[in-house]
Amino acid sequence: MTSKITHPDSNIGIINQLRAAIIDSLTLLGSAFLQNDELCAALQERRLMPLSFHRQLQYLLYRLLFVLIAERKGLLLQGVFNSHRSGDSIWDMAVETGFEKVDPWTQWLNIMQALWTGGIEQDQSIPSLSTDLWDPAACQDLICRIPCKELYRDALMTLVGIETDFGVPFQSIQPRDVSAAYESVLALVPSICFESRTYTLSVQDENERKSSGSYYTPEELVDRVLHSTLVPAIENALQNVPKAKQESKLLSLTVCDPSCGSGNFLVAAARLLASKLTDIRMANGADREVLYQQSLKDVLGGCVY
Repeated sequence: MTSKITHPDSNIGIINQLRAAIIDSLTLLGSAFLQNDELCAALQERRLMPLSFHRQLQYLLYRLLFVLIAERKGLLLQGVFNSHRSGDSIWDMAVETGFEKVDPWTQWLNIMQALWTGGIEQDQSIPSLSTDLWDPAACQDLICRIPCKELYRDALMTLVGIETDFGVPFQSIQPRDVSAAYESVLALVPSICFESRTYTLSVQDENERKSSGSYYTPEELVDRVLHSTLVPAIENALQNVPKAKQESKLLSLTVCDPSCGSGNFLVAAARLLASKLTDIRMANGADREVLYQQSLKDVLGGCVY
């Protein structure tokens, strides 16, 4: 088995800027929603628990960050949304017009719904991102409330600042960079001041980290574990299998990480399987990168859980 596990280059500077922007944006988003009387009352009366509120804020923020990075990388169809609905226009309005033309929260709700269900707009297909990240239930207490307009705008501007203020092009941000920033944010605990209606994050002490399981797996250990588990499994599955049947045999393998955190194991496993699947599918004159991307899509669709 010669397939090599590879990781995108991670830049510590990018990770630090992402982490700072995520923390600041979460703080602003939390405070923005605390200005909503109904939601604030639900938190005070414990009908909505602070930890659930915190998790829903995380889902919302990573959706925003996902769209911003994906659009800058050209991974979402250009022109899918009209000029008053695209993620780009929301950030442009945040910086340039202060939201005078449209309500950005309403438009963002429309975008989230469209990316969850998919559909057709302006004769273009909108991809359905029907994963847990986009499930409406993941933000159910937020999507039915209206946040403070000014604080919501500041949260968006903070995300934009990754590129405009700190000079980190969104095109250069790799999945591993987002993963590393996400892992560090998991170690923070939320705090709510109802008197001032402010939301803050602070570092857990060691005991709290231990009780919450906020420990993360370095890439080197991921590689070692996969080379001692998944690589032998692939070799055994393909042993004495005719070439014509190797593809279906490989795609019958299942990799499951029920407590995946930021998905380091699953991402590396998917890449390893996709690389081997590409080897099987390669033909003379074929474009390996095109084959790899399709193989990765097939692996993610049927092998990784």
